[in-house]
Amino acid sequence: MVRELTITLANGRARTLSDLPIPPGEVLEEELEARGMTQKELAVRLGTPAHSINEIIKGEKSITPDTAVMLEKALGIHAQFWTNLEIDYRLTLARNSQLGRIAGNGNWQTYHRNGPVTKRGQRGTHL
Repeated sequence: MVRELTITLANGRARTLSDLPIPPGEVLEEELEARGMTQKELAVRLGTPAHSINEIIKGEKSITPDTAVMLEKALGIHAQFWTNLEIDYRLTLARNSQLGRIAGNGNWQTYHRNGPVTKRGQRGTHL
């Protein structure tokens, strides 16, 4: 079951976070399929070994800022898109891991503008 957490930022905007980690490699693989491009063709365009692309797609290797810039040049998709995917993926993994340890049952904590709210209503960081 996918859980979502909605937080309100200081500027009043709401942001919804999901606990479903989506590896950036899955998005890259879908993009390559949509273009009819093989991993080997992308590797040639990037000037990297094909196994590096395969490791990204399998989630064994992260998309670094340098790789993101190369993907931007090869695919025309902004580097920040790729780095944001990577950061969101890593944050979701970390959040899931910590929430599992904090709550014992993996439930999302309730958040308030000033931080998480405990069952007693106290605000602050609870690790």
